[in-house]
Amino acid sequence: MSKYSYMQFTEIMSSVKKTLLLLCATLLLSVTVTMAIAEAQEMTQKQIVMDFLMFDDEGGEIMPIEEAEELTEDIITRAKSEGVDIEDTVELLGFAQEVLEEYMFTDDFYGDSFVSGNVNCFDYYKFGSVQANISVPVTGFVSGTIATFSGYLTNNNPYPIVDGALYVKVFKKRDEEGGNANGPLVVDQAFVKTGITIPANKSIPISFQWQVPSYAVSGEYMLATFFTTSKKFNLLGLSFTDDVVGNTISFNITGEQEGTVLFDKDAVAINGDPYTFAAFPPRVSATDPVSVTAVVVNETYKAVRVPIRWRLFYWDAQRRENMIDEKVEEVTIEKNGTATVVYNAEDANYPVYLLEGVLKYEDTKSIINVRFVRDGIDRIRLNFPGVTDYPLRAGEETALFSCLHNTSYYTAKNGRLELSLKDTNGEIIREYVYEGSVTGEMMGVADTFVPSKTYTDFTLEARLFDNDTLVDDVVLEYNCKDIAPELCKLSLNDDISNTELSQNVFTATGWELSLLVFVVLFALVILVYIWKMSRDR
Repeated sequence: MSKYSYMQFTEIMSSVKKTLLLLCATLLLSVTVTMAIAEAQEMTQKQIVMDFLMFDDEGGEIMPIEEAEELTEDIITRAKSEGVDIEDTVELLGFAQEVLEEYMFTDDFYGDSFVSGNVNCFDYYKFGSVQANISVPVTGFVSGTIATFSGYLTNNNPYPIVDGALYVKVFKKRDEEGGNANGPLVVDQAFVKTGITIPANKSIPISFQWQVPSYAVSGEYMLATFFTTSKKFNLLGLSFTDDVVGNTISFNITGEQEGTVLFDKDAVAINGDPYTFAAFPPRVSATDPVSVTAVVVNETYKAVRVPIRWRLFYWDAQRRENMIDEKVEEVTIEKNGTATVVYNAEDANYPVYLLEGVLKYEDTKSIINVRFVRDGIDRIRLNFPGVTDYPLRAGEETALFSCLHNTSYYTAKNGRLELSLKDTNGEIIREYVYEGSVTGEMMGVADTFVPSKTYTDFTLEARLFDNDTLVDDVVLEYNCKDIAPELCKLSLNDDISNTELSQNVFTATGWELSLLVFVVLFALVILVYIWKMSRDR
């Protein structure tokens, strides 16, 4: 290599070295500038959040500065972890509002005066989220035939429904002058299908039959649907009422009978006071016996003797274990006459009761469901525990949740809710415990976590205690063969490759800003370098 070539090579290598050094220096400078800009932007956004938390629309202070500072830090931290664009003021304040609403339902905000768990129950539990889209092939039936109903049950929740049950009531509509303030006549009620599983945001077919009684009288009828899980938690309609119902189907029955034997729904009384079926249940003494009076009407041309079965339940009649008392009596009614029957409820251990009276005449039924509340008695109750995702995937955030409430109007002070997720071997996946007051208003608790494995089969257990006494519990089983058979192939040992996932210093927006700063600074450095080289020559 000639001396001239060697000098050229040396000069080129020197230029490359200087360029690389300039490149590194520029990169370091761009990162520093970007971090400074981001920090300044974050400080500005923090102040915006602080002002949002501390002051109302008229500038009045609504939160102490120390509390606002602590909550602001929590909001910014959570916003980053949940992918909220903290540079977008509208998006950030919307997220801050959500966090504030959660915070307002905690003891920290209201102290001992109000407790409502750590989340809004209705963010997880949606009444009416299961629909029964059912129809009949014809609009009329003849007495003594079989009516077939079919259609679909639709789950509008982002999680599967397990241990579901479809309950129906058959009503006979009344004329306007017949006292519709108490609703239609109930001629039958029963579960038509149990053990129902519906995947998230999916529909499943449903079909069932109802034997039209041979002694049914002509008229317009209606089938009303109710959907519960574990025969406890209402997702469609309230089975203990005749007015809060789910989807309905109207049809006609043509019968040969001129009259029937039935309860007069407008003549029911509690302790001598008229009972209204489409109203809040009446409040009665905490200890005194409760007298329920009903009138039986015989519309036929002959005297009859009919059986009446009384069953007294706590809360509702969905579960056999809720039944407190059962007895059957027979009553004789003269032709075109009436008879008064009385049931005395002496049990005083629960706050809410449902008395079911079922009168049978030939193959027909007449049913009344009478609900009342004993004043001053507490009993706390679960309402719809569940998981937000299925399956539980390794490394993906999910949550277990439950709603709960006191069945009286008061606040129970010493409640404890235990939620446990267990795998098929009974090993704990996740546990959560809430301890504190349980209000008469529906309240919610939730626990967010990241599973270390993928689970397609698992069990959720919910146990509710009052002063260390178990008062309510339920077990829900999630099985892939029932929910989504194609998921059964997922490995139960799908571990997270790295549970301590490293966090990026910048968001996508931050890297874009860094690149822009780098390009601008590097271009300036190259221009300065070229200008200096031209001067040296």
